[in-house]
Amino acid sequence: MKIHLVTMLLINHLPLTSQQRKQIPLHQVDASFIEAKYETVISELPEMIDRVRDGIIEDTAVRNMFGYSIALSYWIGATLETIGWLLMRFRSLQGAVLQTFSNLEYFGFQWYLWWYGAGDAGPWYFPDPFGTGGDPNLKCSSEDFIRLVRKYNLDAGVASISRMKKIENFVLLERLEKDLSEDLGCILYPSYPERIFKEHEEVNLQIQDLIGLLRFHRSLLQEPEEDAIEEELVLLDQEISSTWKELSVVIEEVYFNVYAQNAYKNFALIVCGFLNLMGMAGAIMINTDLVKRSGVWSGESQTIEGDILSTIVSDFTDWFLSDGIISHYVRSLGAVFVLAGPYFWGYSYSSFLIFLRDPQPGCGADDRDAVFKRYSAILSIRDLLASGISKDSVLFLLEEWRRDMEVALHCLVYSRMGHRVRARIDMVYNLARARLKFG
Repeated sequence: MKIHLVTMLLINHLPLTSQQRKQIPLHQVDASFIEAKYETVISELPEMIDRVRDGIIEDTAVRNMFGYSIALSYWIGATLETIGWLLMRFRSLQGAVLQTFSNLEYFGFQWYLWWYGAGDAGPWYFPDPFGTGGDPNLKCSSEDFIRLVRKYNLDAGVASISRMKKIENFVLLERLEKDLSEDLGCILYPSYPERIFKEHEEVNLQIQDLIGLLRFHRSLLQEPEEDAIEEELVLLDQEISSTWKELSVVIEEVYFNVYAQNAYKNFALIVCGFLNLMGMAGAIMINTDLVKRSGVWSGESQTIEGDILSTIVSDFTDWFLSDGIISHYVRSLGAVFVLAGPYFWGYSYSSFLIFLRDPQPGCGADDRDAVFKRYSAILSIRDLLASGISKDSVLFLLEEWRRDMEVALHCLVYSRMGHRVRARIDMVYNLARARLKFG
């Protein structure tokens, strides 16, 4: 059996480089061609994985360093302003210290300057929760891929895997796909998808090619497919059961991972909010001292004869239209505005606190158990078929189960580690479909 594909040309079935493959047009694909291409993919992937890993680490580290330099600039700015202010205003360091701590205006200014500086710098010290950088310590590399190659004996060649019994082959490929997703997750599923590199997509495609070649090669052998024996069906049933249990464990692990991420983000928000609240306190000190020194409310209250409202309106009209007027009411309103102002600067920049959230992800074990209880029958496809239910009905049940799982566990499925949950949901689904197909 030969199939025409637009792909690379292999001469004498030797692996070609990526550049050579791009220059080759149409070719007939046979088993030997697939075997050679498989060897090429296996040999190239480790280097590609490390190249993507290095790129992610470099990009993240650069973003972090830019953030830290911005944070440092706030401290440098506050230091320069403080030194300049002290040198210009005071005749000695001793006098500067004494007067700063005894004068509300001076003390408030320094309090305001340093706390707001810290508040503005705060988000840059938390690059991961605020999305300005991230954690450059990736926990996966080509070593994980090489370990999987050895675990599944992939370096023995695609033919050795194709010669396995069909159910054994199917289960192995499902496990391999799940383990690749798990062990290379930090590269295949980066924390910030908008930063994906071209090389990242190439790794994804190469891994898809790897799985596809393993499946495609078997279809090219033209060997007669034997009916699945009872031993193979038992293996498939056991794999469904074990993956189901593994899914339960992974859901718990991802739940606590999401909880920890939310708690850490809350911590970062609280720190930044607190720093800015302290800066607001400095602004309040400055404006309070300004009002006190203005003497607006220090004199004796004036007694006004007649309609007070008319007097107030008249004073404000004169303030707007005349050359000048001294009015207790006009100055009092100005003092109120000055005192109120610091409370409204972006909620005094403490708006970070508005975004605090319950660290509980919003879904978890209870939602999982509810879905499991409704669809527990799919744990035993054998019993379902024995009860007389049609395969189409069981397939519909599987589709419903997968959909309900993704909806019920949405807060986990779409989290950073959600690929771990999705991989096992898909694996249970694929294994169950295979069980329907084979028996």
